[in-house]
Amino acid sequence: MSEHGDSAQVPRKLLLLHGSRQVGEILLGRIEKLRKKLRKMYNLEFVAPDGPFLHPEDKGMRQWWNREGNDYFGLREKTLEFIQSIWNKNDGLEGIVGFSQGARLAHLLVQCHESTVQPLRLKGLRYVIMCSGYEAPPPISGLEERKLCTPSLHVWGAKDKLIPPEQSRAVMKDYQNAVHHEHDGGHHVPMKAFDVQIYTEFIANYAKVEENPHKWPSSLHADDPVLHALSETPSEEAMMAQQDEVEALSAMFPDELKMYSKKVGVVYEFPIVYRIDLIKTTEGMWPPHPISLEVSYPHDYPESVIAQIKLIHENNMMEFTSKQIQACHQAISDAAETEIGMPTVLTCVYAAREFFESGSMATVTDITQEDPHGLADADKEYEKKHASVIRPASKERIQLCILQGLQIAQLVCKKLHTIEANTTAYKMVLNQCHGGIWKYTCGLVGKPSAGSKYDFFFSNYFACPVSLLKRYGRSIFSAIFL
Repeated sequence: MSEHGDSAQVPRKLLLLHGSRQVGEILLGRIEKLRKKLRKMYNLEFVAPDGPFLHPEDKGMRQWWNREGNDYFGLREKTLEFIQSIWNKNDGLEGIVGFSQGARLAHLLVQCHESTVQPLRLKGLRYVIMCSGYEAPPPISGLEERKLCTPSLHVWGAKDKLIPPEQSRAVMKDYQNAVHHEHDGGHHVPMKAFDVQIYTEFIANYAKVEENPHKWPSSLHADDPVLHALSETPSEEAMMAQQDEVEALSAMFPDELKMYSKKVGVVYEFPIVYRIDLIKTTEGMWPPHPISLEVSYPHDYPESVIAQIKLIHENNMMEFTSKQIQACHQAISDAAETEIGMPTVLTCVYAAREFFESGSMATVTDITQEDPHGLADADKEYEKKHASVIRPASKERIQLCILQGLQIAQLVCKKLHTIEANTTAYKMVLNQCHGGIWKYTCGLVGKPSAGSKYDFFFSNYFACPVSLLKRYGRSIFSAIFL
């Protein structure tokens, strides 16, 4: 059971914040593809309120505040109270999606939510998506200057003339766990198939909640650990155990451990929160960009639960996939659960290192065992109707298939890289790619050169249906490795 109760009774929801000179219904219509996809995949619905202020140049449209220079009028007094009221009335809200001015508001909401001095609290907030967001002078004084823990996806258009990409990119620096997606359009929320896939994979990454009460909510959980259990304090025994563990870890990892909590006298303020950077080694397989473990102590740690841990990184979804993230969390969780009742953070650090150094990350990259993009049914239906012709591929489908093809090729290359050439194991990996005969009926005239032939192999390999790849993969891989 999640913090929102039975998922069958409490529907999952997203707060949608429109841009200036818009209303919620208009933005809902423009993201209809995403709306339908989320409803079908996750039974996830949008709550799309209208901003409380009329737009001065269009009385039928709305905005979230009135602004003159760096002064925001009505933001604190009206808008924040309005949002808090909407959030409290809608059980099941788990994330925020904002566009343009709505993205700017989404960023402010996260800042206030994570602040210890602002009264705004968005219970259950798990992630935020900002489309065409931008950096601006802080409209609210007193907000702490620290990295925000809420997972964030930042989306912008390469051709956006209203909000240049560098302004949207600048917002990322305020987040510890930020990912981004740049589309080839302008000032709008992109809705091509590949764009929708980015949104759905991000939401799948950060919306999962473990039902086991002994498993921490990791980076896939809802609440920011900095704000978790602020109303509760640990017992004297638990507090001493927490302080002792921090002191021991600080001595063991003097350069890798970074404290977030303030130290008052000889003790740290509760809740204790810190980060341990994992030092990348040459063993096994690691993501290309740094990985850290963010640790937060619940009030009853280590007496009855394990520490809350998040994976902090800036790898994209190809460099460190959602399944790899889940597998890493599972490895850490399994190791820690064997020591409930004792300090477990050192065990978690070693378990994370072992996951990467043992090569376990490579074992969860094979997408050929599943259909992550939901294309298998469409491929089968197409094969029935067009058994002997080449399927015309749309730009969006080619992009999806390129990702699939690259992941398949990446898996084989990584396996071959770790095995001595021409050995039995090497040949076994190659045999995994064997299939039948790849045959095309096409309208080429004349004799193509060898280079053209391989161009033909490459282009059609990455655009062919996944179901056909599984059956006829041998000659395609042969062309790649020649």
